Amino acid sequence: MYHNHHIVPRHMGGSDDPSNLKKVTVEEHAEEHRLLWEKHNLQEDYIAWKALSGQITSEEARIMAVKSANTGRKQSPEHLKKRMEAIAKHRAKHGHSTLGKKLGSCSKERKRKIGEANKGNQYCLGTKRTEESKKKQSEAAKNREILQCPKCGAKMQKASLVRYHGLSGEKCNKSL
Repeated sequence: MYHNHHIVPRHMGGSDDPSNLKKVTVEEHAEEHRLLWEKHNLQEDYIAWKALSGQITSEEARIMAVKSANTGRKQSPEHLKKRMEAIAKHRAKHGHSTLGKKLGSCSKERKRKIGEANKGNQYCLGTKRTEESKKKQSEAAKNREILQCPKCGAKMQKASLVRYHGLSGEKCNKSL
């Protein structure tokens, strides 16, 4: 089976002109993208290389591409490598990947470890807010509607009630 490889990839401004295409095997295509990734450090080539070489599924590649497009920043090759190693380790242990799936809550110890790992990471520090914006946010929170769980009577904001109890109490595991 042969693929058409863009000599100058479309994500770098390359065209579909026949002079910019060459026929390659799947293995050669993966290697072309690996070389482009090593040369330019662009995530598009990294994802293409991993997917074409069978190291990630097409679904994982799609999720990575969407996340990359939505973040507006390129992830470092080191970060991508660590993430892919974590996915491979999880897949080896559990036989599947959790990429794109919602995970349950984690323990306080796990949260502490995540916090420690993220110390000094410029992308995990959050946005600095002015005192004025903090005040506005606080006032908005005070004005949010408070609802009561019909099953256990707990009072909380609507978003929390829906998430933890359900509007009609169907998720609630407590009783009056």
